[in-house]
Amino acid sequence: MNKIIVAKIGGSVFSDKSKPYSLRETIIHRLSEIFGKVSKENTLALVLGGGSHGHAIVQELLEKHGKLENWHVPIINRVMEKLAMKIVGLMEYNDLRPLIIHPHSTCFFAKNSYQCNFEVAVQAVKRKIHILSYGDAIVSDRGAYILSGDDITVELALKLGIDRIFYLSNVDGIMDQTGRVIKETSLNYLLNNITITGSSGIDVTGGMRKKVESLTKLTKGTEVCIVNGLKPEIVRSALLGTRCKGTLIHV
Repeated sequence: MNKIIVAKIGGSVFSDKSKPYSLRETIIHRLSEIFGKVSKENTLALVLGGGSHGHAIVQELLEKHGKLENWHVPIINRVMEKLAMKIVGLMEYNDLRPLIIHPHSTCFFAKNSYQCNFEVAVQAVKRKIHILSYGDAIVSDRGAYILSGDDITVELALKLGIDRIFYLSNVDGIMDQTGRVIKETSLNYLLNNITITGSSGIDVTGGMRKKVESLTKLTKGTEVCIVNGLKPEIVRSALLGTRCKGTLIHV
């Protein structure tokens, strides 16, 4: 039975955020092998974080100009498009050729909220065409707005009616105050009882805390599985529904 799998590949998985514009090609190849196998019987909707690419260019622009302007949008777009094309190129070695969905062409920010038209993405997935999107800069009424990969993941899950989504990170899951992985929890408990820190390296979108907060937009009853993307076998078992060997969040 064909299922739709929505998975966000964190930037800390495919790049080293402490090294601007780095790319972990070996990890991408290993994950692509898994995605390739999973894609034989499922339709994939993949989302890339900014990694050391998107976050680095945004940081450079902020340091140079003090704030992001709308004319910075195409500069950031080019960096993210190049990254997406590079990763899709590596995926082709495993016979996986997703359609790239560019947020800057489908989303804008106005009156304190963003709006996206993902109808092309929805129609593609309905026809069993794999898609890949990414965190990006979009035009807004107050200068360039950074739409994170986490936001896009949630939007796609809502548009596609998905009841379980996956986040690939560089850690084994969400940690409690003692450093142990929280294996299963409710979103409400997580937000109100656990101190969630940000991420290491360059991150202009808020890290793990922002990721968890974005989940509040999901439909009640949705499950979110956060696993270590640097451990491909754990990713494989999660995507195939065997077990979420990380943190399972009930929205």
